[in-house]
This record gives sequence, C-alpha cells and structure tokens, in this order.
Amino acid sequence: MRWYSKFSILQNIKLETLMKNIFILTLVFIIAFSNAYTQQIQTASDIKCGVNPSDNFDEVATYIAKNNKFQSGVSSTSESFDCVQHYVIPVVFHVFADNAETTVPLEQIQSALDIVNRDMNGLNDDYDSVDPYFMDRRGKLNITFALATIDPEGKPTNGITYHPNNAGFGNYLNYDDSVRTYAWDNYKYMNVYIMLDLYNNGITNASGIAWYPNTAMSDNNLARIVYNYSYLGNKGSSFADPNFQSVFTHEFGHWLNLAHTFDGGCEGENDYVDDTPSTLQSAGCEDGTFSCGHPANGDNYMDYTDCYSMFTKGQVARMLDALNYHPTRISLWQIKNLIATGTYQYYKPAVPNSKFTASTNLIEQGESITFTDISCGNPIKWEWTFEGGTPATSKEQNPIILFATPGKFKVSFMATNTEGASNKSIIEIVVIPKTESSVGESKESLDLFVYPNPTSDRIEIRNLEYSSYEVSIFDNLGNVVFSGSVTKGNNAISLENLYSGVYHLRVTSNNGVFYSKVIKK
Repeated sequence: MRWYSKFSILQNIKLETLMKNIFILTLVFIIAFSNAYTQQIQTASDIKCGVNPSDNFDEVATYIAKNNKFQSGVSSTSESFDCVQHYVIPVVFHVFADNAETTVPLEQIQSALDIVNRDMNGLNDDYDSVDPYFMDRRGKLNITFALATIDPEGKPTNGITYHPNNAGFGNYLNYDDSVRTYAWDNYKYMNVYIMLDLYNNGITNASGIAWYPNTAMSDNNLARIVYNYSYLGNKGSSFADPNFQSVFTHEFGHWLNLAHTFDGGCEGENDYVDDTPSTLQSAGCEDGTFSCGHPANGDNYMDYTDCYSMFTKGQVARMLDALNYHPTRISLWQIKNLIATGTYQYYKPAVPNSKFTASTNLIEQGESITFTDISCGNPIKWEWTFEGGTPATSKEQNPIILFATPGKFKVSFMATNTEGASNKSIIEIVVIPKTESSVGESKESLDLFVYPNPTSDRIEIRNLEYSSYEVSIFDNLGNVVFSGSVTKGNNAISLENLYSGVYHLRVTSNNGVFYSKVIKK
C-alpha cells in the first residue's frame, strides 16, 4: 500500500489600502511580509493527509509469515527483538530547487536527520513529558539515519545530489520515469526527494509524502519520501516551528510501516498496533483528553497534533518487523552495505543475542532441516551442535542438517562478534520413523484407513477393530494441533481451523504406532 502524509496551510495575505505616506507604506509592507511568514509556520493540527488504497496493504506481514513469525498481523506491545541491535540506514537526498545548494544547504539537511534520529531514539526534550497515561507505553528505536559518504559508483559523496528545480515527485505512475532517473539503488540507500511543489499543481505548502515498504517499488527504484524544503529541519530555508519539524519523523514512520493512529476512526482496524487506542484525528494535546471513549494518545508522532513526543512500544515493534523481515529494509542496515555506502562509522556493535529458526521441528528420518541465524548484533562466527544430526557440528551461518535416526534431539547455537558472545540458543527436533506406506493406504496390522487425503476440511479414520486408538496430529514445528482417540467405525477429525500445509498423523495402540502425512489443501 502506498501511504503518504500531505500537509496543507492556507495563505491568505490581504494588504490594507496603500497609504500615500511613504513611511506608512513601508510599515504596511513590513507587517504584510511578517504575516505571510507567520502563516506559513505550520502547526500539526493543520495537517490534511490523504490515503490511497493499494493491492497489498502490508507486505511486512507476508514476509513475517514466510519466516514462521507471524501470528495475528497486529504488532504486540512487546518489542519484537529484545537485543540491542543498532540499525544504521544510509540516506541520500536528491534536492531540486533554483540555486539548490544555497536554497537547501548541507546543514539544513543534516539538521533534519538529527531531528529524526532524536525522535526515533527517544532523545527529544519532551520525551518525559507525555500524558502520564501513556508514559509506560513509550518505545524507542536504536537507529541512526546517516548521509551516505560513498555513492553507487564508489566515489566520495556528502549524501546529497543537487539538481535544477523540478516538481511532481509526490505523484504516482506518471512520474515514475523521472523518479528512477535520479534514484540510487533502493536496496542500498534510502532515497529522499526534496522540492517545493510536490504534486506539480502550483501548490507549494504541501509538506510531505511517504510510502510503506513495497518490493515492487524498490525493485523499480521508486521507493521514496518526498518532502518540502520549507519545512525541512531547522536551518537554511526552513521556517517550520519546533513541533512541525517532527513531521519529517512522521514520514519516516510511514517508511518504516507505521499507519496513522486515527486510521479507521473509532470502529475500524486502526493502525494494526495493539497499544495505540482507537482515536479520531487530532483529538488534542491536553493530558486526560478522551477520544472514542478512552484516553487519546495525542503525543504520538503518527497523529496530527501540536505535541509530537513519542512512539509506543507496539509501534517500535512494527518498525522492527519492517527492518528485520522486509527485504527492502533488511538489506540497508547489513554491515557489508554500511561499508559499501560509507556509513559503517556510525554503527555501534553489540554482543549478539543468539537466535535462530528451523525450517521445521518435525521430520521423518532421512530428511533434512535448514537452520537460519536471526541473531542481532551482526555476528561474524557461528557455532552449531546437532544431536543425531549429520554433520554433528557446523560453523556455517545457515547450515542444512540431515537426521537419519528417529528420536528427540537438541540443537544448540551460539553467535559471536568482536564484542563477544552472549547466550546459547537451544531447541528440540523430533524425528519420526519413516512412513512405510503411502498416505491413505490401509495399515493391516492396525486395521484402519485414513481418507480423504489430501483434504480441505476433515479426515475420516475408519477403525475396523474394537480397540480404541490414541490419535495425535502435529504441525511442522512439532506442535500438537489435535489429540484424541478413535473407536470402532468411522471417526471424523475436523481440520477446518488449520492452515493449508502438511501435517503428521500418529496413531498409537498396543500393537504399535502408525505414522502418516496428512495434506490440508
């Protein structure tokens, strides 16, 4: 989904009848100029944000699901990653203006990034002044957005490219060719486009637009934030007031997959974060303000208010999900990319928190499992031990291990970097005996049949004996999704609540154990 924020103000300068006296005429001019300047110092309550629908609202959830990490689609109040991983994002600014280098100087751009880094890391002066009701919900990232010092050709850069005045990059398809003409590789750099007229419609007081993580956009070098230099930072040509300077932070929030807190109003899906209450837009800043029947989080950067000062822990978890699971964000903060873009000097290494995933926790003997390191801290060494596995040890980052013997086996893992090693991570693998017969075939020793297989909603176990059998069904992670017994005759087991995939059926009796795979369509 393409999300953006578009901030509008009204400029209505009306001069009084010109006085003949030259002194009075000059005074009126000064007053009129002062009024024009004051009116353009926007406040967040003036924000008018449009939202355009998209075919794919949340790609991050899709990639989390592929990594067996996604449960409900709602970011939890507990931050997804409990380590101190420091993220560095290389940034390039493409500036379009008359006399661009003097109109939007380096110090103005750096001041804008400094404000974003301050806000994202919870270093703003009013961080401890939020509504007491939300004090315990505050969350902060450990992140640095840094100007690149090496360009895509390997040449030195200050992270800024200057170009003649241009307009319209806040639009969509009709401007794609222009956008990609100036873009740097979206998988290596965060691209920010700075101009005055974002939509090429003659309106120069719209402040910004940003898009969610989107693979198709990054594949085509179209991922971006587009922002008005009149409200960028606190130096140069910016005249944004202190609160409105954090609107740039608001846009970075969208770029990291945050929605507006008021999306959906009182009854809708809200922002898919469980610790930001449903609210109406710009509910207010006073402590104790209510919206939709409960306290309003007016201090939140993703609302439209005059008191920006916090993200919630759930919002931080959602941003971490984007950084750690979406391919358009993962590649940016990898050590090799920081070196390639000249931003490694900003990285603060930390002791790794050893974590890994397994492609499955339950297999038949003779099958293999892929183990994937997901440790924070950018480890450089990996030590694996596999009970019952071949090989029994590995120093690869993501090894593939064969298990030839049935049983329960422990897998231990420890990641190390230059700062050392912290914990050892351990999981258990279950290896079941290889199924001798095909799915659905009769097992004469137990006199039972399993059908239909594959199935869309249920299986039938036909028991031809008087004995009662214990039945268990496991998913590929070894979790029991059904447990019960079957008696003589036909026994139906519902699979309606299970996701499509392969499951493992185990039937136990005094005569032995019957294993079979069950496929849910």
